[in-house]
Amino acid sequence: MKIDIYSSHRNINISDIKNKNVVCIDVFRTTSTLIGAFNNGLKRFLVVDDPIKAPDYTDDLDNDRILMGGVDNFNFITGFDIGDSILDYSSNTVKGKELIYYNSDSSPAIKKGSRGKRMFLGGFVNMHAVAKKLVKLDDDIAIVCSGTNGNFSLEDGLAAGGIIKEIRLLKKRPDLSEYAFVMDKMYAAYHSKLLSALKKSVTYEKLISLGCENDIEYALTLNQFDIVPTYYDNWVTVK
Repeated sequence: MKIDIYSSHRNINISDIKNKNVVCIDVFRTTSTLIGAFNNGLKRFLVVDDPIKAPDYTDDLDNDRILMGGVDNFNFITGFDIGDSILDYSSNTVKGKELIYYNSDSSPAIKKGSRGKRMFLGGFVNMHAVAKKLVKLDDDIAIVCSGTNGNFSLEDGLAAGGIIKEIRLLKKRPDLSEYAFVMDKMYAAYHSKLLSALKKSVTYEKLISLGCENDIEYALTLNQFDIVPTYYDNWVTVK
């Protein structure tokens, strides 16, 4: 089992991931939020690469069950039902619903990641569950960090390192690429002081400025879910 980490979607060549199991990570928004949404009863979600296209899908689906959610560079999207905070995805809001979703950072990462052999969503909130899934499948792995504006995000890299640690705890000894080796060592150094380390993160600073301290605390709570959202036929769901 070999593990590669990509610092953002901009660094991915589809030919490099097509035979690998892919894990997409967006710690401070998409993956943490939507893992929690599935726990609260979300049925499935479809990623779009342009928020303008989102309403087109509602015309072809059951409007009573459809929500449009996400953000564009942290800004609420006019015409959408909900944003990108875990607080937007309560059981009362999402149970039994289908979601048309856009996020300017994670949508391109998920779109590219879906070209792999299989694709899963991961974060600090479900590291152990993701590791169990990957070890059971026993294929090569590509961990895709969504990043911020196409650049590396510290929180995504550390979560990737956390998944590697969980794989090691399951008694696997993966072959790590150079970047995966670095993130493995980074997580080992900072796992007990994540909040302190992530105060250096651009996304952390942005969320603090928006008053989203609860979202940060939620996203950094380790292994609170045994849920691994998985890409099937253009939709991400939990089976």
